[in-house]
Amino acid sequence: MGAKSSIRFRRFRHLAFATVIALAVAVVAPTVASAGEPGTSGSTIVYSPTYRTLIAEFPAGWGDGCDLAWVIAGKPTGYVCDARIDPMYFYPDGTFGKMPWYVDASSPTGWSVEADPCTGLTDEEYALWAVYVDWSNGYFESGPDLTPEQIDRYGACWGWWF
Repeated sequence: MGAKSSIRFRRFRHLAFATVIALAVAVVAPTVASAGEPGTSGSTIVYSPTYRTLIAEFPAGWGDGCDLAWVIAGKPTGYVCDARIDPMYFYPDGTFGKMPWYVDASSPTGWSVEADPCTGLTDEEYALWAVYVDWSNGYFESGPDLTPEQIDRYGACWGWWF
């Protein structure tokens, strides 16, 4: 190979590399842009591969923690979950939590997690709720006077045991 041929080959190699990079950008850029959902502010929600995998299996956006782990692990055989249900929401970035997420144009990610209604509840409120539940189940003659909002909040946070 002569000197001129070697220079031409190096130029071709750099040109080929630049062409591959340009082609990759042309193919990947629309994929990344379409990977999100535009919010009202124009921000785009970027969905992680974990989120995409889970939403295909659990269209409601949540599932039992063990079932979610089974799907993430690739559905291995011999994977056993217990009978307990631990509901978990999954978020666009691939993380998990106990509250659902929503589109939020004011957030840099384009989404936010709903506030937890159980934050700030006290032991005294739990004791009040326990008496209310026992009264509603007929164990006491009278019970505490709770507002409908309190009943909804406490019921969502601590449940009704019958």
